[in-house]
Amino acid sequence: MSTSIKIKRSQSTATPASLDSGELAFTSNGDILFIGSPTSNTVTAIGGKRYPGVLTANQALVANSTSYLDVIKTANLYIGTSTINAINAISNTTHLGAASNNELTTTWAIKTYVDSSISYTVTSGSSNAQVLFNNSGIVGGDAGLTYNASTDTLTAGNFSGNGAAVTSVDAATVGGNTSTALRNYSDTMAATAYSNAVSYAGTIAATAYSNAVAYAAANSYVNSTFAPKASPTFTGLVTAPDVTINGNTTIGSDGSDSITITALVSSNVMPIANNTYHIGNNSSRWAQVHAANVHAVSGNFGGSVQIAGDLNVAGNLVTTDVKSVIVSDPLIYLAGNNYSSDLVDIGIAANYNDGNNRHTGFFRDASDGGKWKLFYNLTQELSGNNLVDVLDATYRIGSLQTYLDSSALLTNATSVSITANSTVAVSITANTLALSTALAGTSGGTGRATTTNQSLLVGNTSNGYDVLTLGTSGQVLQSNGTALLFDMMDGGSF
Repeated sequence: MSTSIKIKRSQSTATPASLDSGELAFTSNGDILFIGSPTSNTVTAIGGKRYPGVLTANQALVANSTSYLDVIKTANLYIGTSTINAINAISNTTHLGAASNNELTTTWAIKTYVDSSISYTVTSGSSNAQVLFNNSGIVGGDAGLTYNASTDTLTAGNFSGNGAAVTSVDAATVGGNTSTALRNYSDTMAATAYSNAVSYAGTIAATAYSNAVAYAAANSYVNSTFAPKASPTFTGLVTAPDVTINGNTTIGSDGSDSITITALVSSNVMPIANNTYHIGNNSSRWAQVHAANVHAVSGNFGGSVQIAGDLNVAGNLVTTDVKSVIVSDPLIYLAGNNYSSDLVDIGIAANYNDGNNRHTGFFRDASDGGKWKLFYNLTQELSGNNLVDVLDATYRIGSLQTYLDSSALLTNATSVSITANSTVAVSITANTLALSTALAGTSGGTGRATTTNQSLLVGNTSNGYDVLTLGTSGQVLQSNGTALLFDMMDGGSF
């Protein structure tokens, strides 16, 4: 494909009256090429039959307006019969080698002398500079930042304000003692009190039993083996002294006799063998048991349990088989003892079965920067390890169906709005973006859903775009003063 670029031309006028800066013109009246001066509205002849590019027979050099030749550049210069001694050029003097037989046929030795009054300044290019912020390694200022280049670390200086003197917080301390220390102290004191109470009760009971035996024997109520004799007849109140009973003692018959004790026990009550004897059974139960502190290996409550104080569970698993759990506290506090590290996942998990036992839940992934994640389909058993294996083959990312209201994103049942402001920047990164309505030119779009093949979009006065279709072969894109168009380049005529 060829492109025609036409310059200004004439068949009759010998010289154009004027030309724009750099504009070319040619006239066949003399076959001369002209150009417009870049500094004034003048016309200069630069070529044609009068100004050959390569001199041939009967052609000569043409001097300028001051009768000088502007520049002569030659690889070899031959001077005929004239002798040249020296050539002066402004303040420099150029000496040429001597000639023999009035011809410069030998090689020239050229020396140039520069006026000593000429001076110059050489400015070197500056290299890229790096800005270092307090790179000495010493913190500067009360709230300075220091970059240590040797260790490649950034250190913050001292900060003032609320909480500046706090170096650590132990949320598990009360009155300077940890919860573990308080619990151990309470257990020790309770065990001591229990032991003392049992010992004291045993001493009092033994004394009471001994006194009762002596009193009964002295009054002939029982024989020496404490076996009943003839039933005595009591006609009045009998006041017995303290009785101490030692040795093995059996009172009443199991299942048939009853014992009534209205006195207070002032010593410990201990079984003769560990984990052997019972107080009550499934059919005969005490109505109420009151104790300051109860220690049991295991427990089984057939009815409701009311706890007025705090409930501390030291074990790893609490399983509740109920239909609903109602908690009056406004917050559910998880991982309350997770102060020393960040190694466990925290969240809520549930079990379901779709033919296989699977789990779903919402948790904070400790191994992924603390990101909260929804999951489902997981067959991994979660009890005991406190970790959700996101690499498990059955792990699936869950979906969250909700409306969002953040500082820049707002969704509801009818619309989705993303709004940037002075404090919130909005960035959208997408492989593809589809719009049902073309984005207007005032919003950075074209306002057009489709474009013509090989066409250009040209801005218009309404901040939109017009379509400029492809021109024919050889045409170029140009302006006619009011619009852009494809046409041949034509300088016109003069």
